[in-house]
Amino acid sequence: MENTDLWEELKNKFREILEGDDLELNPNNEVRKFPTTDKAIFYVLQRENDECFQLRFKIESGNSHQDIIEKLKPKFPVRDFQYSTYYTDSIWIQRQKITNGDELEKDLEKMTSIIKANLKPDTWQQDAPPVRICDMTAEDVLKESIQIPDYQRPYCWEEKNVRDFLVDIHVWKKNKENSGIPYHLGTIILKEKNGGETMFDIIDGQQRLTTMAIVKFCQLQKQEQEQKQEQEQEQEQPPLLNSKKKYTESEKLTILRARNYIKNSKIEIDFSKIMLSVVILGKDQPEDLAYTFFSNSNSTGKRLSDYDLLKNHHLRYISSDSHAERFSKRWHELEKSGCQDDVLQKMLFRLRKWSNNEMFPIDACNREERDIFNHFKSMDPLRDFPADSLTSFRFNSLLSGGKEFFDYVEYYRRKYHEFMQYEEVKTLEQHLSWHSNGVICAGIKAIAFLFFCKFGDMYLKEAIYLLAYRLSELRNETQVRSTYLSNDEKGPIFRKTTRQLEQVTSEAQFFALLSDVKKRYAENTKGKTAENYWNSLHELMKNFEKSLAVEPIKYGESNK
Repeated sequence: MENTDLWEELKNKFREILEGDDLELNPNNEVRKFPTTDKAIFYVLQRENDECFQLRFKIESGNSHQDIIEKLKPKFPVRDFQYSTYYTDSIWIQRQKITNGDELEKDLEKMTSIIKANLKPDTWQQDAPPVRICDMTAEDVLKESIQIPDYQRPYCWEEKNVRDFLVDIHVWKKNKENSGIPYHLGTIILKEKNGGETMFDIIDGQQRLTTMAIVKFCQLQKQEQEQKQEQEQEQEQPPLLNSKKKYTESEKLTILRARNYIKNSKIEIDFSKIMLSVVILGKDQPEDLAYTFFSNSNSTGKRLSDYDLLKNHHLRYISSDSHAERFSKRWHELEKSGCQDDVLQKMLFRLRKWSNNEMFPIDACNREERDIFNHFKSMDPLRDFPADSLTSFRFNSLLSGGKEFFDYVEYYRRKYHEFMQYEEVKTLEQHLSWHSNGVICAGIKAIAFLFFCKFGDMYLKEAIYLLAYRLSELRNETQVRSTYLSNDEKGPIFRKTTRQLEQVTSEAQFFALLSDVKKRYAENTKGKTAENYWNSLHELMKNFEKSLAVEPIKYGESNK
Protein backbone atom coordinates (compact mmCIF):
# COMPACT_ATOMS: atom_id res chain seq x y z
CA MET A 1 0.00 0.00 0.00
CA GLU A 2 1.35 3.45 -0.89
CA ASN A 3 2.02 5.81 1.99
CA THR A 4 -0.60 8.28 0.76
CA ASP A 5 -3.21 5.53 0.91
CA LEU A 6 -2.03 4.50 4.38
CA TRP A 7 -2.38 8.07 5.64
CA GLU A 8 -5.94 8.24 4.32
CA GLU A 9 -6.71 4.84 5.86
CA LEU A 10 -5.39 5.97 9.25
CA LYS A 11 -7.32 9.25 9.17
CA ASN A 12 -10.54 7.46 8.28
CA LYS A 13 -9.97 4.89 11.03
CA PHE A 14 -9.28 7.70 13.51
CA ARG A 15 -12.58 9.37 12.63
CA GLU A 16 -14.45 6.08 12.62
CA ILE A 17 -13.32 5.10 16.13
CA LEU A 18 -14.13 8.55 17.54
CA GLU A 19 -17.40 8.91 15.66
CA GLY A 20 -19.63 11.62 17.05
CA ASP A 21 -16.77 13.47 18.72
CA ASP A 22 -15.38 16.76 17.51
CA LEU A 23 -12.03 16.40 15.77
CA GLU A 24 -9.58 19.23 15.32
CA LEU A 25 -8.07 19.12 11.83
CA ASN A 26 -4.66 20.74 11.65
CA PRO A 27 -3.01 21.87 8.37
CA ASN A 28 0.32 20.42 9.55
CA ASN A 29 -0.66 16.83 8.68
CA GLU A 30 -2.34 16.23 12.04
CA VAL A 31 -5.72 15.09 13.30
CA ARG A 32 -6.36 15.87 16.96
CA LYS A 33 -8.91 14.78 19.52
CA PHE A 34 -9.50 16.40 22.93
CA PRO A 35 -11.82 14.01 24.78
CA THR A 36 -12.10 16.21 27.88
CA THR A 37 -13.10 19.83 28.37
CA ASP A 38 -9.86 20.77 30.14
CA LYS A 39 -7.73 19.61 27.16
CA ALA A 40 -5.19 18.10 29.56
CA ILE A 41 -5.67 14.86 27.62
CA PHE A 42 -5.43 14.59 23.87
CA TYR A 43 -4.58 12.25 21.03
CA VAL A 44 -2.75 13.29 17.87
CA LEU A 45 -2.51 11.25 14.70
CA GLN A 46 0.39 12.76 12.80
CA ARG A 47 2.09 12.25 9.48
CA GLU A 48 5.72 12.95 10.34
CA ASN A 49 6.90 12.35 6.77
CA ASP A 50 6.29 9.94 3.90
CA GLU A 51 7.77 7.10 5.92
CA CYS A 52 6.51 7.73 9.44
CA PHE A 53 3.02 7.94 10.95
CA GLN A 54 2.64 8.38 14.70
CA LEU A 55 -0.07 8.29 17.32
CA ARG A 56 0.68 10.50 20.30
CA PHE A 57 -0.98 10.53 23.69
CA LYS A 58 -0.44 13.32 26.18
CA ILE A 59 -1.80 13.58 29.71
CA GLU A 60 -1.02 16.31 32.25
CA SER A 61 -1.58 15.21 35.82
CA GLY A 62 -1.73 18.83 36.93
CA ASN A 63 -5.45 18.38 36.29
CA SER A 64 -5.67 15.45 38.77
CA HIS A 65 -5.03 12.75 36.17
CA GLN A 66 -2.05 11.13 37.85
CA ASP A 67 -4.08 8.01 38.61
CA ILE A 68 -4.82 7.62 34.89
CA ILE A 69 -1.13 7.91 34.06
CA GLU A 70 -0.29 5.11 36.50
CA LYS A 71 -2.88 2.86 34.86
CA LEU A 72 -1.76 3.67 31.32
CA LYS A 73 1.99 3.05 31.75
CA PRO A 74 1.85 -0.76 31.92
CA LYS A 75 -0.80 -0.99 29.18
CA PHE A 76 1.47 0.21 26.38
CA PRO A 77 4.56 -2.01 26.24
CA VAL A 78 7.51 -1.29 23.99
CA ARG A 79 7.02 -2.48 20.43
CA ASP A 80 9.65 -3.84 18.10
CA PHE A 81 9.81 -0.59 16.14
CA GLN A 82 10.19 3.11 16.74
CA TYR A 83 8.58 4.49 19.88
CA SER A 84 9.30 6.96 22.63
CA THR A 85 7.75 7.46 26.02
CA TYR A 86 8.30 10.26 28.50
CA TYR A 87 6.66 10.62 31.87
CA THR A 88 7.23 12.32 35.21
CA ASP A 89 4.98 12.95 38.18
CA SER A 90 3.14 15.57 36.20
CA ILE A 91 3.05 14.49 32.56
CA TRP A 92 2.89 11.37 30.40
CA ILE A 93 3.59 11.43 26.68
CA GLN A 94 3.87 8.50 24.34
CA ARG A 95 4.64 8.46 20.63
CA GLN A 96 4.26 5.20 18.80
CA LYS A 97 4.84 4.48 15.15
CA ILE A 98 1.72 3.19 13.43
CA THR A 99 2.00 0.82 10.49
CA ASN A 100 -1.65 -0.10 9.91
CA GLY A 101 -5.21 0.65 10.92
CA ASP A 102 -5.50 -2.30 13.32
CA GLU A 103 -2.68 -1.01 15.51
CA LEU A 104 -4.27 2.43 15.57
CA GLU A 105 -7.65 0.97 16.52
CA LYS A 106 -6.25 -1.17 19.34
CA ASP A 107 -4.24 1.68 20.84
CA LEU A 108 -7.09 4.19 20.65
CA GLU A 109 -9.70 1.84 22.10
CA LYS A 110 -7.37 0.82 24.91
CA MET A 111 -6.58 4.45 25.70
CA THR A 112 -10.21 5.56 25.53
CA SER A 113 -11.50 2.74 27.75
CA ILE A 114 -8.97 3.54 30.50
CA ILE A 115 -9.78 7.25 30.41
CA LYS A 116 -13.53 6.70 30.48
CA ALA A 117 -13.22 4.25 33.35
CA ASN A 118 -11.21 6.68 35.49
CA LEU A 119 -12.69 10.09 34.72
CA LYS A 120 -15.76 11.54 36.31
CA PRO A 121 -18.73 11.44 33.90
CA ASP A 122 -19.05 15.22 33.75
CA THR A 123 -15.36 15.50 32.89
CA TRP A 124 -15.61 13.08 29.98
CA GLN A 125 -18.46 14.90 28.27
CA GLN A 126 -17.10 17.19 25.60
CA ASP A 127 -18.84 20.55 25.81
CA ALA A 128 -18.88 22.55 22.62
CA PRO A 129 -16.73 25.69 22.85
CA PRO A 130 -18.70 28.96 23.04
CA VAL A 131 -17.47 30.08 19.62
CA ARG A 132 -15.92 28.00 16.84
CA ILE A 133 -14.61 29.03 13.47
CA CYS A 134 -13.89 27.06 10.36
CA ASP A 135 -13.41 27.65 6.64
CA MET A 136 -16.09 25.90 4.58
CA THR A 137 -17.00 25.78 0.94
CA ALA A 138 -20.34 27.25 -0.04
CA GLU A 139 -21.22 23.76 -1.34
CA ASP A 140 -20.92 22.33 2.17
CA VAL A 141 -22.60 25.26 3.90
CA LEU A 142 -25.66 24.99 1.68
CA LYS A 143 -26.04 21.32 2.63
CA GLU A 144 -26.36 22.21 6.33
CA SER A 145 -29.70 22.57 8.06
CA ILE A 146 -29.67 26.35 8.33
CA GLN A 147 -32.68 28.58 8.64
CA ILE A 148 -33.61 32.22 9.05
CA PRO A 149 -35.06 33.03 12.50
CA ASP A 150 -38.34 34.95 12.52
CA TYR A 151 -36.81 38.03 14.10
CA GLN A 152 -34.34 38.50 11.20
CA ARG A 153 -35.08 41.18 8.61
CA PRO A 154 -36.60 39.84 5.39
CA TYR A 155 -34.64 38.98 2.26
CA CYS A 156 -34.27 42.33 0.53
CA TRP A 157 -31.62 42.10 -2.19
CA GLU A 158 -32.83 43.86 -5.29
CA GLU A 159 -31.69 43.13 -8.84
CA LYS A 160 -28.70 45.50 -8.48
CA ASN A 161 -27.42 43.63 -5.41
CA VAL A 162 -27.77 40.27 -7.12
CA ARG A 163 -26.10 41.58 -10.28
CA ASP A 164 -23.12 42.97 -8.32
CA PHE A 165 -22.83 39.64 -6.50
CA LEU A 166 -22.76 37.65 -9.75
CA VAL A 167 -20.42 40.09 -11.51
CA ASP A 168 -17.88 39.85 -8.68
CA ILE A 169 -17.86 36.07 -9.02
CA HIS A 170 -17.64 36.33 -12.81
CA VAL A 171 -14.55 38.57 -12.52
CA TRP A 172 -12.94 36.05 -10.18
CA LYS A 173 -13.78 33.16 -12.53
CA LYS A 174 -12.23 34.98 -15.46
CA ASN A 175 -9.03 36.08 -13.71
CA LYS A 176 -8.27 33.69 -10.86
CA GLU A 177 -10.32 30.49 -10.96
CA ASN A 178 -7.72 28.55 -12.94
CA SER A 179 -4.95 29.72 -10.61
CA GLY A 180 -6.46 27.68 -7.77
CA ILE A 181 -7.20 30.78 -5.69
CA PRO A 182 -10.68 30.38 -4.14
CA TYR A 183 -13.25 33.16 -4.03
CA HIS A 184 -13.71 34.31 -0.43
CA LEU A 185 -17.25 35.40 0.30
CA GLY A 186 -16.53 36.80 3.74
CA THR A 187 -17.81 35.75 7.16
CA ILE A 188 -21.17 34.34 8.19
CA ILE A 189 -22.30 33.80 11.77
CA LEU A 190 -24.50 30.83 12.71
CA LYS A 191 -25.96 29.78 16.05
CA GLU A 192 -26.70 26.22 17.07
CA LYS A 193 -30.36 25.50 17.78
CA ASN A 194 -31.79 23.25 20.43
CA GLY A 195 -33.05 19.94 19.15
CA GLY A 196 -31.93 16.42 18.33
CA GLU A 197 -30.43 17.13 14.93
CA THR A 198 -27.85 19.80 14.20
CA MET A 199 -29.61 22.94 13.01
CA PHE A 200 -28.41 26.50 12.83
CA ASP A 201 -30.01 29.94 12.86
CA ILE A 202 -28.43 32.59 10.62
CA ILE A 203 -27.22 35.49 12.75
CA ASP A 204 -25.27 37.28 10.03
CA GLY A 205 -25.04 36.58 6.30
CA GLN A 206 -28.68 35.92 5.44
CA GLN A 207 -28.67 37.92 2.17
CA ARG A 208 -25.59 36.17 0.77
CA LEU A 209 -26.71 32.70 1.87
CA THR A 210 -30.22 33.09 0.51
CA THR A 211 -28.88 34.39 -2.82
CA MET A 212 -26.49 31.45 -3.08
CA ALA A 213 -29.30 29.04 -2.27
CA ILE A 214 -31.39 30.55 -5.09
CA VAL A 215 -28.44 30.27 -7.50
CA LYS A 216 -27.91 26.66 -6.47
CA PHE A 217 -31.59 25.85 -6.97
CA CYS A 218 -31.60 27.44 -10.44
CA GLN A 219 -28.52 25.44 -11.42
CA LEU A 220 -30.15 22.20 -10.26
CA GLN A 221 -33.27 23.02 -12.26
CA LYS A 222 -31.20 23.68 -15.37
CA GLN A 223 -29.31 20.39 -14.96
CA GLU A 224 -32.58 18.50 -14.66
CA GLN A 225 -33.99 20.11 -17.78
CA GLU A 226 -30.86 19.31 -19.75
CA GLN A 227 -31.11 15.67 -18.73
CA LYS A 228 -34.64 15.64 -20.20
CA GLN A 229 -36.04 13.36 -17.55
CA GLU A 230 -39.26 11.73 -18.71
CA GLN A 231 -40.88 11.57 -15.31
CA GLU A 232 -41.48 14.93 -13.75
CA GLN A 233 -40.04 15.15 -10.24
CA GLU A 234 -40.15 17.80 -7.58
CA GLN A 235 -36.77 19.56 -7.59
CA GLU A 236 -34.83 19.16 -4.37
CA GLN A 237 -34.01 22.56 -2.92
CA PRO A 238 -31.11 23.58 -0.62
CA PRO A 239 -32.24 23.18 3.02
CA LEU A 240 -32.28 26.95 3.53
CA LEU A 241 -35.09 27.34 0.96
CA ASN A 242 -37.02 24.54 2.65
CA SER A 243 -36.89 26.17 6.09
CA LYS A 244 -40.07 26.72 8.05
CA LYS A 245 -39.76 30.49 7.99
CA LYS A 246 -43.00 32.18 7.01
CA TYR A 247 -42.22 34.56 4.15
CA THR A 248 -44.30 37.68 3.66
CA GLU A 249 -45.82 38.31 0.25
CA SER A 250 -43.32 41.12 -0.32
CA GLU A 251 -40.42 38.82 0.55
CA LYS A 252 -41.73 36.08 -1.75
CA LEU A 253 -41.88 38.60 -4.59
CA THR A 254 -38.30 39.74 -3.91
CA ILE A 255 -37.07 36.14 -3.97
CA LEU A 256 -39.00 35.48 -7.20
CA ARG A 257 -37.41 38.52 -8.87
CA ALA A 258 -33.95 37.40 -7.79
CA ARG A 259 -34.60 33.90 -9.10
CA ASN A 260 -35.81 35.18 -12.48
CA TYR A 261 -32.76 37.41 -12.86
CA ILE A 262 -30.39 34.57 -11.90
CA LYS A 263 -32.10 32.15 -14.31
CA ASN A 264 -31.58 34.60 -17.17
CA SER A 265 -27.92 35.20 -16.36
CA LYS A 266 -25.34 32.96 -17.97
CA ILE A 267 -22.98 32.67 -15.03
CA GLU A 268 -22.26 29.16 -13.78
CA ILE A 269 -20.90 28.93 -10.24
CA ASP A 270 -18.83 26.08 -8.82
CA PHE A 271 -19.79 26.31 -5.15
CA SER A 272 -16.93 24.02 -4.17
CA LYS A 273 -14.57 26.89 -5.05
CA ILE A 274 -16.41 29.52 -3.00
CA MET A 275 -15.04 29.81 0.55
CA LEU A 276 -16.75 31.17 3.64
CA SER A 277 -15.37 31.82 7.09
CA VAL A 278 -18.07 30.33 9.33
CA VAL A 279 -18.39 31.46 12.95
CA ILE A 280 -20.54 29.02 14.95
CA LEU A 281 -22.01 30.18 18.23
CA GLY A 282 -22.97 27.61 20.86
CA LYS A 283 -26.68 27.19 21.46
CA ASP A 284 -26.54 28.57 25.03
CA GLN A 285 -24.34 31.54 24.21
CA PRO A 286 -25.58 35.12 23.75
CA GLU A 287 -25.37 36.39 20.19
CA ASP A 288 -23.27 39.38 21.26
CA LEU A 289 -20.42 36.96 21.99
CA ALA A 290 -19.99 36.16 18.29
CA TYR A 291 -19.57 39.86 17.53
CA THR A 292 -17.09 40.18 20.39
CA PHE A 293 -14.98 37.54 18.70
CA PHE A 294 -15.52 38.94 15.22
CA SER A 295 -16.34 42.61 15.48
CA ASN A 296 -15.07 43.09 11.93
CA SER A 297 -17.18 40.43 10.23
CA ASN A 298 -17.79 41.49 6.67
CA SER A 299 -19.72 40.72 3.53
CA THR A 300 -17.20 42.01 1.00
CA GLY A 301 -15.83 38.72 -0.28
CA LYS A 302 -12.71 39.14 1.83
CA ARG A 303 -11.61 36.20 3.92
CA LEU A 304 -10.66 36.56 7.57
CA SER A 305 -7.04 37.61 7.88
CA ASP A 306 -4.40 35.80 9.91
CA TYR A 307 -4.85 38.52 12.53
CA ASP A 308 -8.61 37.88 12.75
CA LEU A 309 -7.92 34.18 13.25
CA LEU A 310 -5.29 34.90 15.92
CA LYS A 311 -7.78 37.02 17.79
CA ASN A 312 -10.33 34.21 17.74
CA HIS A 313 -7.78 31.52 18.57
CA HIS A 314 -6.58 33.28 21.71
CA LEU A 315 -10.00 34.52 22.84
CA ARG A 316 -11.00 30.84 23.12
CA TYR A 317 -8.78 30.63 26.20
CA ILE A 318 -10.47 33.55 27.97
CA SER A 319 -13.14 32.11 30.25
CA SER A 320 -14.67 35.41 31.35
CA ASP A 321 -16.96 37.16 28.86
CA SER A 322 -16.02 40.56 30.31
CA HIS A 323 -12.32 39.78 29.93
CA ALA A 324 -12.91 38.52 26.39
CA GLU A 325 -14.63 41.80 25.55
CA ARG A 326 -11.76 43.79 27.07
CA PHE A 327 -9.12 41.92 25.06
CA SER A 328 -11.26 42.19 21.94
CA LYS A 329 -11.49 45.96 22.34
CA ARG A 330 -7.73 46.14 22.92
CA TRP A 331 -7.19 44.19 19.71
CA HIS A 332 -9.55 46.53 17.89
CA GLU A 333 -7.44 49.46 19.05
CA LEU A 334 -4.41 47.76 17.51
CA GLU A 335 -6.34 47.41 14.24
CA LYS A 336 -7.37 51.07 14.29
CA SER A 337 -3.81 52.19 14.93
CA GLY A 338 -2.78 50.72 11.57
CA CYS A 339 0.35 49.12 13.01
CA GLN A 340 -0.94 45.56 13.33
CA ASP A 341 1.07 44.31 10.38
CA ASP A 342 4.14 46.35 11.42
CA VAL A 343 4.21 44.92 14.95
CA LEU A 344 3.25 41.31 14.31
CA GLN A 345 4.79 40.64 10.89
CA LYS A 346 7.47 43.20 10.08
CA MET A 347 8.90 43.27 13.60
CA LEU A 348 8.10 40.24 15.77
CA PHE A 349 7.56 37.55 13.12
CA ARG A 350 10.71 38.45 11.19
CA LEU A 351 12.85 38.84 14.29
CA ARG A 352 11.67 35.52 15.69
CA LYS A 353 12.44 33.80 12.39
CA TRP A 354 15.87 35.43 12.14
CA SER A 355 16.60 34.48 15.73
CA ASN A 356 15.81 30.82 14.95
CA ASN A 357 17.78 30.96 11.70
CA GLU A 358 14.63 30.10 9.75
CA MET A 359 13.48 31.11 6.29
CA PHE A 360 10.02 32.62 5.82
CA PRO A 361 7.82 33.93 3.01
CA ILE A 362 8.12 37.67 2.54
CA ASP A 363 4.32 37.98 2.09
CA ALA A 364 3.57 35.90 5.18
CA CYS A 365 0.35 37.71 6.12
CA ASN A 366 -1.30 37.18 2.72
CA ARG A 367 -0.72 33.50 1.99
CA GLU A 368 -3.18 30.63 1.89
CA GLU A 369 -0.80 28.74 4.20
CA ARG A 370 -1.62 31.14 7.08
CA ASP A 371 2.03 31.66 8.07
CA ILE A 372 1.43 34.38 10.66
CA PHE A 373 -1.50 32.58 12.26
CA ASN A 374 0.32 29.26 12.49
CA HIS A 375 3.42 30.91 13.93
CA PHE A 376 1.62 32.74 16.74
CA LYS A 377 -0.74 29.91 17.62
CA SER A 378 0.23 28.68 21.04
CA MET A 379 0.35 25.88 23.53
CA ASP A 380 -2.69 25.43 25.76
CA PRO A 381 -2.27 27.26 29.08
CA LEU A 382 -2.43 25.34 32.36
CA ARG A 383 -5.90 25.46 33.84
CA ASP A 384 -6.48 26.67 37.41
CA PHE A 385 -2.91 27.99 37.60
CA PRO A 386 -2.21 31.62 38.53
CA ALA A 387 -1.60 33.60 35.35
CA ASP A 388 -0.35 36.94 36.65
CA SER A 389 1.18 39.30 34.12
CA LEU A 390 4.86 38.74 33.48
CA THR A 391 7.19 41.57 34.52
CA SER A 392 9.05 41.36 31.21
CA PHE A 393 8.82 39.68 27.82
CA ARG A 394 11.31 38.27 25.39
CA PHE A 395 10.50 38.86 21.75
CA ASN A 396 11.01 35.15 20.94
CA SER A 397 9.25 33.76 24.02
CA LEU A 398 7.07 30.69 23.87
CA LEU A 399 3.51 31.84 24.43
CA SER A 400 0.55 30.25 26.15
CA GLY A 401 -2.86 30.87 24.68
CA GLY A 402 -5.11 33.67 25.81
CA LYS A 403 -4.14 36.44 28.19
CA GLU A 404 -0.39 35.90 27.82
CA PHE A 405 -0.56 36.36 24.04
CA PHE A 406 -2.67 39.52 24.26
CA ASP A 407 -0.34 40.97 26.92
CA TYR A 408 2.67 40.09 24.74
CA VAL A 409 1.21 41.86 21.70
CA GLU A 410 0.14 44.88 23.76
CA TYR A 411 3.61 45.16 25.31
CA TYR A 412 5.32 45.25 21.93
CA ARG A 413 2.65 47.50 20.43
CA ARG A 414 3.49 50.11 23.04
CA LYS A 415 7.21 49.61 22.57
CA TYR A 416 6.81 50.00 18.80
CA HIS A 417 4.71 53.16 19.22
CA GLU A 418 7.41 54.62 21.46
CA PHE A 419 10.19 53.51 19.09
CA MET A 420 8.55 55.23 16.12
CA GLN A 421 8.54 58.61 17.91
CA TYR A 422 12.34 58.95 17.92
CA GLU A 423 13.86 61.33 15.38
CA GLU A 424 16.59 58.80 14.60
CA VAL A 425 13.99 56.32 13.33
CA LYS A 426 12.20 58.96 11.27
CA THR A 427 15.52 60.11 9.80
CA LEU A 428 16.37 56.52 8.84
CA GLU A 429 13.11 56.11 6.93
CA GLN A 430 13.41 59.49 5.24
CA HIS A 431 16.81 58.60 3.81
CA LEU A 432 16.64 54.88 3.01
CA SER A 433 13.05 53.64 2.68
CA TRP A 434 12.64 54.38 -1.03
CA HIS A 435 12.48 51.91 -3.94
CA SER A 436 14.37 48.61 -3.57
CA ASN A 437 16.46 50.12 -0.79
CA GLY A 438 13.43 49.69 1.43
CA VAL A 439 14.52 46.04 1.84
CA ILE A 440 17.70 47.13 3.60
CA CYS A 441 15.86 49.84 5.52
CA ALA A 442 13.29 47.29 6.78
CA GLY A 443 16.08 45.07 8.13
CA ILE A 444 17.84 48.00 9.83
CA LYS A 445 14.58 49.16 11.37
CA ALA A 446 13.59 45.71 12.71
CA ILE A 447 16.96 45.02 14.35
CA ALA A 448 17.11 48.59 15.70
CA PHE A 449 13.70 47.93 17.28
CA LEU A 450 15.08 44.80 18.94
CA PHE A 451 18.06 46.84 20.21
CA PHE A 452 15.63 49.42 21.64
CA CYS A 453 13.59 46.70 23.39
CA LYS A 454 16.76 45.23 24.92
CA PHE A 455 18.85 48.27 25.81
CA GLY A 456 16.53 51.26 25.68
CA ASP A 457 17.08 54.56 23.88
CA MET A 458 20.37 55.87 25.33
CA TYR A 459 22.44 54.64 22.37
CA LEU A 460 19.68 54.19 19.82
CA LYS A 461 21.26 56.71 17.43
CA GLU A 462 24.57 54.82 17.54
CA ALA A 463 22.78 51.51 16.93
CA ILE A 464 20.94 52.82 13.85
CA TYR A 465 24.15 54.45 12.58
CA LEU A 466 26.22 51.26 12.81
CA LEU A 467 23.40 49.00 11.59
CA ALA A 468 22.88 51.25 8.59
CA TYR A 469 26.53 50.86 7.68
CA ARG A 470 26.84 47.14 8.36
CA LEU A 471 23.61 46.02 6.64
CA SER A 472 24.14 48.32 3.66
CA GLU A 473 26.76 45.90 2.41
CA LEU A 474 23.80 44.25 0.67
CA ARG A 475 23.64 47.26 -1.65
CA ASN A 476 26.79 45.92 -3.35
CA GLU A 477 24.59 43.31 -4.97
CA THR A 478 23.58 44.07 -8.54
CA GLN A 479 19.93 44.02 -7.51
CA VAL A 480 18.56 44.12 -3.99
CA ARG A 481 15.60 41.74 -3.78
CA SER A 482 12.89 41.39 -1.16
CA THR A 483 13.91 37.75 -0.69
CA TYR A 484 17.00 38.98 1.14
CA LEU A 485 14.75 39.64 4.13
CA SER A 486 13.41 36.10 4.15
CA ASN A 487 15.88 33.98 2.20
CA ASP A 488 19.30 35.57 2.52
CA GLU A 489 21.00 33.53 -0.19
CA LYS A 490 23.82 36.10 -0.48
CA GLY A 491 24.76 35.75 3.18
CA PRO A 492 22.49 35.50 6.24
CA ILE A 493 23.21 39.05 7.33
CA PHE A 494 19.84 39.75 8.98
CA ARG A 495 19.73 36.40 10.77
CA LYS A 496 23.37 36.67 11.87
CA THR A 497 23.00 40.22 13.20
CA THR A 498 19.83 39.35 15.10
CA ARG A 499 21.49 36.42 16.83
CA GLN A 500 24.53 38.54 17.67
CA LEU A 501 22.27 41.11 19.31
CA GLU A 502 20.65 38.36 21.36
CA GLN A 503 24.01 37.09 22.56
CA VAL A 504 25.66 40.34 23.64
CA THR A 505 25.27 41.66 27.18
CA SER A 506 26.08 45.31 26.52
CA GLU A 507 25.75 47.95 23.85
CA ALA A 508 29.53 48.13 23.59
CA GLN A 509 29.81 44.46 22.62
CA PHE A 510 27.23 44.87 19.87
CA PHE A 511 28.82 48.05 18.53
CA ALA A 512 32.22 46.35 18.41
CA LEU A 513 30.77 43.60 16.22
CA LEU A 514 29.12 46.08 13.86
CA SER A 515 32.17 48.31 13.44
CA ASP A 516 34.82 45.56 13.22
CA VAL A 517 37.50 46.97 10.90
CA LYS A 518 38.16 43.49 9.53
CA LYS A 519 34.68 43.51 8.04
CA ARG A 520 34.85 46.89 6.32
CA TYR A 521 33.76 46.84 2.70
CA ALA A 522 34.28 48.99 -0.36
CA GLU A 523 31.20 50.49 -1.99
CA ASN A 524 30.17 49.28 -5.42
CA THR A 525 28.74 52.28 -7.23
CA LYS A 526 27.86 50.54 -10.47
CA GLY A 527 24.51 51.79 -11.66
CA LYS A 528 22.48 54.89 -10.89
CA THR A 529 20.38 53.19 -8.18
CA ALA A 530 23.46 52.06 -6.25
CA GLU A 531 25.05 55.49 -6.57
CA ASN A 532 21.90 57.17 -5.25
CA TYR A 533 21.77 54.73 -2.35
CA TRP A 534 25.33 55.39 -1.23
CA ASN A 535 24.74 59.13 -1.43
CA SER A 536 21.65 58.73 0.76
CA LEU A 537 23.59 56.57 3.23
CA HIS A 538 26.39 59.15 3.42
CA GLU A 539 23.86 61.90 4.14
CA LEU A 540 22.25 59.78 6.86
CA MET A 541 25.54 58.96 8.53
CA LYS A 542 26.80 62.58 8.37
CA ASN A 543 23.54 63.64 9.99
CA PHE A 544 24.18 61.22 12.86
CA GLU A 545 27.92 61.94 13.16
CA LYS A 546 27.24 65.38 14.60
CA SER A 547 26.75 63.80 18.03
CA LEU A 548 27.90 60.17 18.31
CA ALA A 549 29.25 58.23 21.28
CA VAL A 550 31.21 55.94 18.92
CA GLU A 551 33.99 56.61 16.46
CA PRO A 552 32.58 57.48 13.04
CA ILE A 553 32.93 54.85 10.32
CA LYS A 554 35.28 55.68 7.47
CA TYR A 555 32.81 54.41 4.88
CA GLY A 556 33.93 53.63 1.41
CA GLU A 557 37.14 51.94 2.57
CA SER A 558 37.77 48.22 2.64
CA ASN A 559 40.00 46.74 5.34
CA LYS A 560 39.68 43.17 4.12
